[in-house]
Amino acid sequence: MCMKIIGIILRYWVWPIFLFIIIMIFKKQISEFLQRLKTFKISSIGVEVGAASEQQKRETKKPFPPKEEIGRWHFEKVINEYIKLFNKYQFERTFNIIFGTQIGLLEHLLIKGTLGEKYIGLRYFYNECIRRTGLFSYKMEEYIGFLKNMRYVEYVGEGYQMIVKITEYGRNFLSYIKEQYPQKYKYKFS
Repeated sequence: MCMKIIGIILRYWVWPIFLFIIIMIFKKQISEFLQRLKTFKISSIGVEVGAASEQQKRETKKPFPPKEEIGRWHFEKVINEYIKLFNKYQFERTFNIIFGTQIGLLEHLLIKGTLGEKYIGLRYFYNECIRRTGLFSYKMEEYIGFLKNMRYVEYVGEGYQMIVKITEYGRNFLSYIKEQYPQKYKYKFS
């Protein structure tokens, strides 16, 4: 039993430890190579790696802008890139779990524009969802509430006069799925 455990440890843990030791020994050389790295391609016949010579590296090195310019510019760029990435993640996640009739509902609200649609007027989309899925325990509040929680729609007013409007974020979601899945998004609600 003890030999099996030692065998498992050696089989699965020796190579990472060996790799770590090699990286630590050649850390400086690896770092310099990665800074000079120009191309890296993986194909069916192998791996192709290209690096600039030390002289080419010095020639192409650009001077850094002053420190006061770097901080603000990089911070704003990083934040904007993070927001774009997060929105794409949210849109993909939503597209995987949304009912097709909810996409149809968003498109309907997009056509309605700033006027929106009365909450009760959206019952057609809810009823169609229930008819297709058979989820009779799924309530209309949950059906439209999902879109509200995702910030794709907003409620204006209360009670029977409540209006549902698509938000800018909802418009962005529709644009994203139409761009990424020009044909597939249509089949989601057919």
